[in-house]
Amino acid sequence: MTFGLGDGFNEELLQAMAAAGGGHFYFIEEAALIGDRFTSELGEALEVASRDVRLLVRAPGVRCEPLTAYAVEVLDADRTIVRVGDLSSEQVVELTFKLTFPDGAVGDSIEVLAQLFADGRVGPSLDNPLGDVPTHGIVRFTFADHGANDRQPRERTIDWVVAEKYAAQAMRVAVAKNREGDYEGARRALVGTAKKIGGYADGDEVLLGLIGTLMGEASVYSAPMPEMNRKRAYAHATSHLKGRDTSGRARKS
Repeated sequence: MTFGLGDGFNEELLQAMAAAGGGHFYFIEEAALIGDRFTSELGEALEVASRDVRLLVRAPGVRCEPLTAYAVEVLDADRTIVRVGDLSSEQVVELTFKLTFPDGAVGDSIEVLAQLFADGRVGPSLDNPLGDVPTHGIVRFTFADHGANDRQPRERTIDWVVAEKYAAQAMRVAVAKNREGDYEGARRALVGTAKKIGGYADGDEVLLGLIGTLMGEASVYSAPMPEMNRKRAYAHATSHLKGRDTSGRARKS
């Protein structure tokens, strides 16, 4: 784990260090919170149920983009691994992926495999593509014509999750741009994400609320900001991308 105290640290570096080691990054606004964060992390360590958890996604011919702040390893064009690290008892982690499919003939299909590794078991390699644990799940996607695609109902609960991940990613970009003095770039990152979500919101109250939040933040990030505000926003967005609460603690079922 890594701690960032006050406003004199590089949050991107500390987050990258924590992710590489399978740990977590905590932003501590004041010294009085140090003990609480240590206690929280030690509590998680004592409740570990699975160690070195990794999720492999194998999607032949498909571009796979994990929407997460966990460490990501691209084995090759078809296989991507998200390294979650240790999981405590009853911890809930939401992993979201953007899949971009190639062109295909109507009726053809592509299978996407998701496989879980933990507790030191052998992961995938070039010589052993699936590792030594059984398949966790396979989803088959079938190509259809434009009309059939348009008629397919949206899964709103999925829309909400994906939109929130995009918003968190945009916030991290906006923080970096604002610090660099690229206020227009920060604004564009947030407005562009709001417009992307607006393309499929179709009157949904949850998505419209998120769009409103992003547009409001766009005006804030289009001007100089206090460093503590930037640190806080980055930490909250990172925690969301890892399925943790705003303080960095694990979520429980």
